[in-house]
Amino acid sequence: MKHVLESMGVDVAHMLEIEASAPDRDVIPIALHQDRLLVTYDRRLSALIFVEGLQHPGILLVRDLDLTPEEQAALTARVICARYNELQGNFSTISNGRLRINRGGRRP
Repeated sequence: MKHVLESMGVDVAHMLEIEASAPDRDVIPIALHQDRLLVTYDRRLSALIFVEGLQHPGILLVRDLDLTPEEQAALTARVICARYNELQGNFSTISNGRLRINRGGRRP
């Protein structure tokens, strides 16, 4: 996905390059500090956001698991490029080819 996003001009940092062994709880503050939208396939992040009330810069959960990795990357890249400002500060989900934005995220 990183390569697809970069080819579309999106500034991307992969967590493996920043902090390879960082647990989920530590990934969110890193993204917040760098003011980066966090793109993930991990549903556990939603628990950290909603149950524990962690602040975040914006999270995009990709749930279109029936797509190939290339199709997921292309769909995610299109959504980010078209709706980036709306994604910031919100918890959003891509599922079944549709975007749902949960407004009222926890941005400082």
